[in-house]
Amino acid sequence: MPYPPSISLDTTACAAPIDCCRSLETAQDLVALFLQSTAQDLVELDRALARGDILKVASMAHRLKNSAAAAGVEELSQAAARIEACYRRGSFELLPSEVEALHRVQAAMLENRSQAC
Repeated sequence: MPYPPSISLDTTACAAPIDCCRSLETAQDLVALFLQSTAQDLVELDRALARGDILKVASMAHRLKNSAAAAGVEELSQAAARIEACYRRGSFELLPSEVEALHRVQAAMLENRSQAC
């Protein structure tokens, strides 16, 4: 056997080329679906805030921060991170305004998405 062994790459065995436009549409559809699904999370977050369940607010914000980051929805992730930071600092009086800001980010992103279609 010769050293180094020769390597043959058979590029004809590849599947059909990736349709970048369709992949982009699919990614955008997934982000839109994610944004719509956050509505129930925001309702739950609002209820926890109204009850004064600060631990639940922080938990929901943490979960939303991570899922938004995983979905590539950075603005929403950052807004949720600010809620989590308020909890860690003990700045509970800022929670209502930060939750409202989270609502605004989500609404703006949904609005931008609907205008783009």
